[in-house]
This record gives sequence, C-alpha cells and structure tokens, in this order.
Amino acid sequence: MTELVRLDSLTSDEESVLKEVLGRIRTHSRVNADRGRWYEASRTIRSLGASSVRRLQGVETVAGWPGLVVDALEERLNIVGPVVPGATDTEVEAIWADNALDADYSPAHLDALIHGVSFLAATRGGEGDPDPTVTVESPLTTSGIWDPVRRRLSAAVVTTCDDDGNVVAASLFLPEETISVVPDGGGWAVTNRDQHGAGRVMVERLVNRTRASRHWGRSEITRPVLSYTRAAMRTLLRSEVSSEFFSQPQRWALGVDKNAFTKPDGTQASPWEAYIGFIWALSDSDDPDAKRPELGEFNVASPAPFIDLVKMYSQLVAGEAALPPTWLGFVTENPASADQIRATEARHVSRAERRQRVFGAAWRQILLSAAMLGNKGELPTGLEHTRIQWRDAATPTKAASTDAVTKLVASGVLPATSRVTYELLGFDSTTVDRLVADAAAEQTRAALAVLGSGTSTVAARAIAASRPETREL
Repeated sequence: MTELVRLDSLTSDEESVLKEVLGRIRTHSRVNADRGRWYEASRTIRSLGASSVRRLQGVETVAGWPGLVVDALEERLNIVGPVVPGATDTEVEAIWADNALDADYSPAHLDALIHGVSFLAATRGGEGDPDPTVTVESPLTTSGIWDPVRRRLSAAVVTTCDDDGNVVAASLFLPEETISVVPDGGGWAVTNRDQHGAGRVMVERLVNRTRASRHWGRSEITRPVLSYTRAAMRTLLRSEVSSEFFSQPQRWALGVDKNAFTKPDGTQASPWEAYIGFIWALSDSDDPDAKRPELGEFNVASPAPFIDLVKMYSQLVAGEAALPPTWLGFVTENPASADQIRATEARHVSRAERRQRVFGAAWRQILLSAAMLGNKGELPTGLEHTRIQWRDAATPTKAASTDAVTKLVASGVLPATSRVTYELLGFDSTTVDRLVADAAAEQTRAALAVLGSGTSTVAARAIAASRPETREL
C-alpha cells in the first residue's frame, strides 16, 4: 500500500472553494448522466401499461435521434491545428502535437454538445506524460466558479473517481497555483502545490449555446428533442403491438364449440394448434333448419398511421436541430438538387460556424495557458497572435474545394506552393510539410541547373529567392 505523503492542509478559503465546486458537480450529476444515456440511446420504453399486450411487456423500443442531433453537429467541428502567423515550430504547435489533441478535440466537443459544457485543463506533466499536459475533462467530474466580470473561471476542480463514483483524488485550480488533494479522514490532504504564478486558472470551458443569463451553456439534446423522441418511441412500441395482430390476426367461429377442434387422436387441440392448422374442417348438420357454422377473422389495422406519426416526429426533430429531414431516415421520391441540399443545410452550417468561434477561443486560451506553465507563468514572446484553424464547416466535396483553390491560384490570390494552398486542399499537416519541402527542393534543383548551364549568378539567385517559404502566411 502506497503511503500518503501529506504536505500540508488546505486553508479555510481553499477548502470552502473546494466544497462549493464539489457540490456543483453533485448537483448536476443526475441531469448530466441522463443526457449521456439519451445520447447513447440507452433510454428505452418497455411498456405502455394497459394498452400493451402481456407478451410484449419485455419489448424495448429506442430512438437514436438525440445522438444523431449531437453527432451531426460535432462532425462539422474539425480542427486543423493551432497557427501562429509568421512563425513555425512554435510552443503551441508542440503542445498540440505532444498531447495528441488531434484525437482529443472530438470528445471535448461531444461532451460540450451533450451536456452544454466541457472542460480543458493544463497541468505540469508527470513521469511519462507530456510537459505541459493538456487534458479533456467531463462535466461529470469537473466544474468551476465563473467570474462574469473577467469572463473566465476564478476557480475549478477536477476530480478522479473510482468505479463506485467515490472521489479518490482532486485538483483545485486557483489563479496562482494548482493544488492536488486526496480524501483524508473526512478532510483533505494536500499532496502537491504547483505555484505557477500565471494569474489565471489553468482550466477553460467549452460552452455550447451560452447566453448572457446562462453562463454554463445548453445541451443540444433539448427538451423538445427529448419530447419528440419519447413520442416516437411510444409510437414504435404501439406499432409492435399492432404488428402482432397484423402477423397473427384473431379469428372467430360461430355455431361451434370447442369440441369441434380436436386432433387426429381425438384429444382436444390447444388454441395455438387450432390457430396454425392449415385446414379447419367442421361437421355439418343434415337438419335443414340447423345454422351452418361460420368462420372469419378480424380486420387488421394498417401500419401506415404509425409510419406517418414517426415521420411527423422526425420532421419536428429536424426543425428543432436545423437538420435536413432526410438525415432522420425519411426520403422523398424526387432526390434533391445540389442547390436544395445546400439550402437545407445552411442553418446547420451556420450553427457549426458559431460553435467554431466559441470553442476556438477556449482552445486558444488553454494552449496559451499551457505555454505559460513552461515559461514561469509568462506568455512566450510571439504567441499572442495564436489562432485555431478550422476546416470548412460546410464540408464541401473534394472536387469543389479543388476547383475553388485552382481558381484562386490562377487569379494570383494564392501562391501555387503555399502552405495555405495545401491546407485549403484538405491535406494534413504532415503531407503539407512534405509538399512544401519537395517544392523547395525542386526550386533549389532548378537554380543549380541554371548555374550549371552558365546563366548569370543574378538570375540563379532570383530563381532561388522565388522558392516558397515554409512558414505560415
């Protein structure tokens, strides 16, 4: 068993802040967990009570619309990486690469869209970790105190929990230091104090749908989306009930008793055996006045009303989430044109672009905060112009992007071998580096060839000077 190394205790103010933030995490845990279940489509409807037949009591119906609403928006929020105009190989680019944030930005955006907020934290790296370390934190385990005047967090807490949900460790983020604590006999024991002196909390929020009166954002899984989804799930369950009668319609017989339904050995047939019999043969009477037995079956309701209801609810969800109705599974006989598709996606693209601006500010600041950790609390020179580069939220086709970039190059707006040109074409950073290096090497070979052919040194230098630079424009 590892022995607890206790440095000191929290001050009364520090303990007060810690308890307040932990209380906020507990207060919102139920709602956050419920939103997560709706996203994962683990919320089901099992019964409609008296309206359900007994043998369908165990049938579960689900609808994945809440997850679709979130995923459709998140798929438009793709980050290329941090960019510092006029510089390459900067601290923020190294932090981004070392922490593999190309893979982690998607979970951060997902949590923000599901719960209304998620968090980014910067700490000093431990053994085997990048230094500094940037992590994505869930609102299920993280919260903070918002300062509306400075428009940033004045304190934050990131917790680590066991499988039973009990807090086994926590980090208290304050403007001048980050304090690591563990539970200790009803109190808290301090295991580390990182006095970075940066003057700001090393935690940033990714807030979705923030308002002046609602600083902690709003989930994309709104109450209307949940209401329409529940209604659709009830409709799907009713359709299951209806399908039972549709596949096995109830039959009726007049003028006979149960003794008429016997098996070849003379024993009484069960209702199921009588139901699945290929031929029903009933004895007839020789009495002309006797009433002949009558057989028939009840008419079965068409599933069309259920389909129409589900379609209506899907259209309501599409309107609430600004999604094209076809994304929810219902298509028309006449396919939409390219202009119609762009028109139906316009609202959704606009929503994604707004998220890019808000989320980009948080990503930028956490990278700058991490850089300050590695520079004694001071921002390294030249990083104040750092920005986050996003991919086009409209997700144009490869052919459309290539055509647009080609026209910009032909008109002289973009250099043919610029990093910007390659990035607009959708190449990843590794490919862009290789293309720029290959272009520079080709220019060098051309200059050497000119020198070898006897061309003047001035001309050769002019050719060499025209090769593309490797820095960001």
